[in-house]
Amino acid sequence: EILNICYTREHSIHELAEVIVEMTGSCSRIDHIEPPRGRYDFEVERRIGNAQKLRQLTGYAPGTTLEEGLKVVLGGDLARMVPECA
Repeated sequence: EILNICYTREHSIHELAEVIVEMTGSCSRIDHIEPPRGRYDFEVERRIGNAQKLRQLTGYAPGTTLEEGLKVVLGGDLARMVPECA
């Protein structure tokens, strides 16, 4: 069996960038660029997991939010990751 272990809220790349900038206290600017040439129209542009099968088989429903997961991945002191803003 293949099971998705995922939170069921979709996040855009832009939203992810905004959350990281906010959490780290960065002064970084978020720039949008054109997709690389050769990108195919049939590529998946959106992805969101569905943990329904996991929940049905195990009773477990993941509940870690994007912000909670980033705190674990990036560590406790997020401000130390970014130099002071000029």
